Amino acid sequence: MDQPPVYSRPPVIPSLDFAPDGKMLAVAASPDGLFVNTDIYVINLDTGIDKRLSTGGTYQVPTWGPEDEYLYFDFSNTNLECASWSISKRRADGSGTNEPGVPALLGGGDPSMTPDGRLLVYREMLGNDIWGYDMVADSAFAIVVGDVRRVKPAASPDGQYVVYAQGGNDFCGSIQLSAV
Repeated sequence: MDQPPVYSRPPVIPSLDFAPDGKMLAVAASPDGLFVNTDIYVINLDTGIDKRLSTGGTYQVPTWGPEDEYLYFDFSNTNLECASWSISKRRADGSGTNEPGVPALLGGGDPSMTPDGRLLVYREMLGNDIWGYDMVADSAFAIVVGDVRRVKPAASPDGQYVVYAQGGNDFCGSIQLSAV
């Protein structure tokens, strides 16, 4: 019988997301208990079998595309202190390689996709502005800009609103709602 792995620290799971059909779960996890070197895993909820989609770098905040085909996520190939983050995508079955998630996006993170796959919302690189990317029109636009830190945007199912945390750090702050 296989023995479970022994960890020196509890694993860190900074984010996860159900597939639109509810049959799979995407998990950003770090088995060593640190926020660096997190990877993306896809777990088939019917079988319990997981597949690791990433290696080398730091991967966080997985979000599913509309038909369970692609996962979008934050990616950095450097450490967190001097990280250059971008949004990438990869086929959920693990085939292929990472691709740019949004062609015109230079840097950003915390992606969130509407169920129809038309709108991807994200925070820009410095974490102050919330942007949208129209996947059909292939164009980016500002939703909320300013000097206050804004993180963790989530698009409403109809793409008309975005909610995000404002102020504080990634783990605390007030919740705000804006029209897209």
